[in-house]
Amino acid sequence: MPALGTVQTMLICHPTGTVDNAACPAGTKLMPVNAYVLDQTSAGYIDATSSPVDYDAAFAVWGFFFVVTLVLYLSAWSLGMVASPFTERFRRH
Repeated sequence: MPALGTVQTMLICHPTGTVDNAACPAGTKLMPVNAYVLDQTSAGYIDATSSPVDYDAAFAVWGFFFVVTLVLYLSAWSLGMVASPFTERFRRH
């Protein structure tokens, strides 16, 4: 995947900041932080990959696999209940 931005030093207003500035709200000061800033040229790539989540499809897939798991568990349990009388004679007492 190509680099979509660069790491830059940004100034934010934060309660634990160290530099007084009139642009910051009361009780906050400027504080330098490193941030990954996206380039304008990568906007097309980001927009194409950030499609919204289809919750109906996600629920359908989750529900399908939940039912499959439940059916396999109950099938194995019932097979064990049916086969248990026949396997008793092979167990050592």
